[in-house]
Amino acid sequence: DYLCQGVDKVIERRREVTELGRTETNQSRQKKLKDELYICEIVEEMYNRGIEFVPIDINTSDAVRFKIVEKGKILPPLDTIDSISSGIATSITDARKDGPFGNREDLMVRSGIGKAAVKTLADYGLLDDLPESSQMDIFSLLGN
Repeated sequence: DYLCQGVDKVIERRREVTELGRTETNQSRQKKLKDELYICEIVEEMYNRGIEFVPIDINTSDAVRFKIVEKGKILPPLDTIDSISSGIATSITDARKDGPFGNREDLMVRSGIGKAAVKTLADYGLLDDLPESSQMDIFSLLGN
């Protein structure tokens, strides 16, 4: 999420993660925080070198690999989103090979992902262009 919001957001998140790491006692959580801190440092360095991240896109992001979309611009993979595992991300990209998703219901059926994953994607703004289902309501017909 913060990857695509500029160096200031990355620095802010790095500070948050550092502070959380000082008080965390759970070893598993400590490792995750340490890994995230490492990512923050790398991303901050990339921004400082003029490399930017473009927003994650449900239609073009890879499941697990970062993609160079043009000189100095990188597209993060779907699995960089909190709660979207590499398995979920791969299910989405595999289903996408059969054509674009018509709606959120289509995304769920073709990819086999659950409502929680769809909600996460929607919360990140990745599904803003996808209606809930293929059913039309009266207001859509009237153009309102």
